[in-house]
Amino acid sequence: MIFICLMYFQYYYMNKRLQFLERYLFFFLGLSIVICFAGFKYPAPFSQTSISDYIDKYKGIAILEMHRTGIPASITLGQGILESSYGNSYLSRNANNHFGFKCRNDWFGEVFIQHDDKADDCFRKYNHVYESFIDHSYLLTTSKRYAGLFTLPPNQYRKWAQGLQDAYYASSNRYAQFLINIIEFYGLHYYDTASYQRYVIHPVYADLLTNYETIYTLTPVAQKSESTAANAPISDTNNFNLISLQIAKTEKNLYAVQSGETLYKISRKFNTSVEMIKLLNKLRDTNIKIGQQLKIPD
Repeated sequence: MIFICLMYFQYYYMNKRLQFLERYLFFFLGLSIVICFAGFKYPAPFSQTSISDYIDKYKGIAILEMHRTGIPASITLGQGILESSYGNSYLSRNANNHFGFKCRNDWFGEVFIQHDDKADDCFRKYNHVYESFIDHSYLLTTSKRYAGLFTLPPNQYRKWAQGLQDAYYASSNRYAQFLINIIEFYGLHYYDTASYQRYVIHPVYADLLTNYETIYTLTPVAQKSESTAANAPISDTNNFNLISLQIAKTEKNLYAVQSGETLYKISRKFNTSVEMIKLLNKLRDTNIKIGQQLKIPD
């Protein structure tokens, strides 16, 4: 469009019999403007994360936190999926807050203001998403309200989910059932088993954990936080319907195994992983039969 305008003006001035030098100075000036605009790049559009991507990305830290604190990895992952809309919520994208934690009077870190129960609710903001997972563990392990949960083994995810609801982790009386549905549909409870791969501690995680403990668990402020941690529900969520729709959508993604196909070939066909297909279909191994109906991750 700019180039057309420039050509029009050039034609106009040529008819006015401008001197040769003036015409071509004008032309090269216009050409330089076009080149400058051609080099301009708009910011990349927001790319939505799928649930399978979210699980693959954060299962490692969920398992590490389970070994460190006793909180089932399935509970941590399930809550992260539900509270953050699997990493796509405005809060998680702008504040690295995957569990909907509000500031309260025991928070002295960065804050993020967003409309929730009130027009200007204060939420916790983290420099790294792993800090959100570490904070999730910290708040559960330091509040008397959740103490009874830690008498349960990590493989009792149903009792953990109900216990979180009974302790008013969220205000919804459907919270436990939604959490259980997510865990069972995506096979997250397999990550709670001792036989599952134990992840090597990543240096970033180790560094963040050390810094977090220094700031929040070894200071007078942290020692007084137990009383404030039990005052109100930690979080609420508006993502129930969204997650339900996602689960319903994935249930429709059924694929019949063809002759000569393996899980690996099917995973390549649908741009997913063998592990995700196994988890979604609760397969113990990679053996499949011709005609078998498999759920395919969206």
